[in-house]
Amino acid sequence: KGLRSSSETIRETSRNFELFNNLNKTKISSHWLSWFIGFSEGDGAILICNNRAKFVLTQKEGKILFEIQKVLGFGTVKQYNSYYRYVVTDNQSILLLFYIFNGNLVLSYRQTQLEKWILVLNNNLKLNLILSPKLILPNLSDSWLSGFTDAEGCFNVAILPRINTTTGFRVVLKFLLDQKNAATTLIHIKNLFGYGQVNLRKETNNVYRYNNNSFKGLLPVCNYFLKFPLKTNKGESFKKWLYVFNLVLSKNHLNNEALNEIKSLAKLININNSLMRKTGSAKP
Repeated sequence: KGLRSSSETIRETSRNFELFNNLNKTKISSHWLSWFIGFSEGDGAILICNNRAKFVLTQKEGKILFEIQKVLGFGTVKQYNSYYRYVVTDNQSILLLFYIFNGNLVLSYRQTQLEKWILVLNNNLKLNLILSPKLILPNLSDSWLSGFTDAEGCFNVAILPRINTTTGFRVVLKFLLDQKNAATTLIHIKNLFGYGQVNLRKETNNVYRYNNNSFKGLLPVCNYFLKFPLKTNKGESFKKWLYVFNLVLSKNHLNNEALNEIKSLAKLININNSLMRKTGSAKP
């Protein structure tokens, strides 16, 4: 059972998975569960379909969905034309997901979706579940942001013309996060790293972007993802991006040979970003 809901949200910085691990067949580490929550808040669908609770993750990369299925021990993964979908529909598994999410979420609109699950679960399973009012502030001490980045983030390298330089170009590295209805959360993440900007993306329905392209600001970004590695193919993009970052840090990018290497890596990093864009609807 969670805490009673209230109009005032309680903000905390740590998560508690004791109830879930007591009910689940096997204990799952808080590190993995925090990553899973971040991934789910970024890319998951907490739905009600035909008066039944449903959870969906849709990805072009099937490997990560099979990992989630294996670790949690429930749900199904199906392949479609160009993407994969992880789906949970049975009440007992949905209940376990509820215990993972309740009191451990970051985004307020996800908590609103979770409250709808409660109504269905209480009715279908004759329970007395209560929504916790607690939301978690993102921090750099757990893997939530790693999961959120696996869902909604990317690493970018741009080669731009610049006069009065040895090569005639400059290298710009970026860490980007996009999310709908989450300006406050992205601003908090900006403050965690100490650098960057949060802006509403033009021609979108309330989608905000955090853009960190400051070299000093990217140092804590590097440190965080070295401590809490990404689990999707974005992890490979990060390794290449980090290699470029270190070339720039050591000023090796100022010679043409290294710059040509960076150009080749930039293509791989940026193409991978486009390949991993989400596709498909969460609904059947």
